Amino acid sequence: MKYIKARKDLIFIVNPLLILAGILLFCYYSHAIIACFYAFWIATACVLFLIVTPLGNQRLAQNAEDAAKRLPKHQWFFCILILELAMLGVYGGITLINSDILPINGSIDPHLFVNSLHTQLLHEGLFPWNIYALIAVGMGVLVYREQTDAYFSQLTQLFIAQNSQNVWGLIVDIGARRLTLFALSSTLLFTTLFFISFILSPKIHLATGFQTSALLTTLVLLMLTFTQTAKQYINRIFSRHVSTMLSFPVFCAVLGLILLILSMLTAGLTQQTTAQTPPLLITQLIHFNEHTAWTLFSTLWWICFTPLVCGFIARVSKGYQIRTVLIGVLALPILISVFFMGVNHGYFSAIHFSDTLTKIMILVSFLILLPMLVNQHNTSNAIMSYFPKNGIMKHRDTQPFFQRTVQLTIALLYFYLVIGINGISLFIFAPNYCSMLIVLITSLAIIKHSYRTRI
Repeated sequence: MKYIKARKDLIFIVNPLLILAGILLFCYYSHAIIACFYAFWIATACVLFLIVTPLGNQRLAQNAEDAAKRLPKHQWFFCILILELAMLGVYGGITLINSDILPINGSIDPHLFVNSLHTQLLHEGLFPWNIYALIAVGMGVLVYREQTDAYFSQLTQLFIAQNSQNVWGLIVDIGARRLTLFALSSTLLFTTLFFISFILSPKIHLATGFQTSALLTTLVLLMLTFTQTAKQYINRIFSRHVSTMLSFPVFCAVLGLILLILSMLTAGLTQQTTAQTPPLLITQLIHFNEHTAWTLFSTLWWICFTPLVCGFIARVSKGYQIRTVLIGVLALPILISVFFMGVNHGYFSAIHFSDTLTKIMILVSFLILLPMLVNQHNTSNAIMSYFPKNGIMKHRDTQPFFQRTVQLTIALLYFYLVIGINGISLFIFAPNYCSMLIVLITSLAIIKHSYRTRI
């Protein structure tokens, strides 16, 4: 067996430089970055090209026998629809937390969900579903037609010659794994806060802002995750014998309970403590434009789910034509966009469900999404952020993966509770901003690859 050597130059030189560049881009060129989001129309153009040309006739199967084993069409479309509704529900929950339940160092915006969705679908070319559909098709072509493991480096190799040890290939694959970690961690963070909101008001019972109680609460939590006792409990919760349908909500419920207890304890211990004056850097971050920070965060949140969502779509779409997969994935986003174009989107803001019904729908979305994308059967795929050929997975020890996920969740919690959406946006943007360029390169590579392998 050939082992891949650790690249210390990437760990200690390239990675820190890329993160530093991300911090500078976030602080000084964020508006330029947001303007670049119009480039996501490239993926939409690639999707349209595959739909209207004969390339869309290709099936995600090696032969007619494989194509005949595909899921029934109604079952396949139901899987896609449930995924999309769950994603929209979770995204709605995150916007509700940021705009109403627990906005930290920011203002309340009751129209945040509708306005954000309107911008992403109409101004950015059906983002992110244009990207999800296209990359899922690319994975399917590699796995089902060419019998090759669908790593992200494989998807981009037609533009940049590479191998598993090539710097570009390693950056792409490591970046994809990092996206998965951030997707899970950020969603677990907001799931925890949403769980708390069902019982108590987070505004009243959680320590937030740059004050001693909030700093102590989050730092104590972060330190606890590195103890052997905490790691043992994490291993038990995310054991292979426990379904993620149970382990994810149990973890969020336990984290929420600990967070509430620590908040009350630290609040009592620091009642007489004078207010803390934030350092200049923290002050600037707190006063950073919250709309800009939210736009960057929400865009990166969707992109972070790319490996998981595309792998799911590719898995259920075996045997289907490329055109069918693209249209099936984009059907609901197109329908929503048509409503946005036909009716003033402020009308949707006026539609009001009861708070209880809204929270229940969002809670169901939270409970469905992560177990649907990450379960004990495909955890190894999530760890490596790829889609395996012939369904043969490369099994990995899952415990370190879940331990890192928990530690990153607590780190994100620290940035959110202390600084707000500005802090968590910077924390996610700095290490992952290159992924926006990579998904566009991947879109073009898939078109070229589909053309070269056409029948």
